[in-house]
Amino acid sequence: MKESEDRISEMGEEDFAAVQAEGASIFEAIADSMPEGCDSDKVQEQIVRWRKWLDNFAEYSDEAVLGLGRAYSQHPRFIKIFGEINEDLPAFLTKAIECYCANKK
Repeated sequence: MKESEDRISEMGEEDFAAVQAEGASIFEAIADSMPEGCDSDKVQEQIVRWRKWLDNFAEYSDEAVLGLGRAYSQHPRFIKIFGEINEDLPAFLTKAIECYCANKK
């Protein structure tokens, strides 16, 4: 958490806005691709993009990536944020990230 806070505070306002916009773009693209399934190439390409995007905030182990993916469908704050994009997105993100982690090994 501290590393993430440090990285965010080191970003200028413009850089932070760009990172946030990129994240929104990733999550919107995933939501738009939901009908194709969590293991589709299109969704998994966005999950790879998401994984790289996370590096803006901290270095995440594979285990931490999986934990974050699961938090997306379990933590009320994430459920609210992603549910505003699509009510099924929180659970879908978890499944897509679990698929990514399982296939990465």
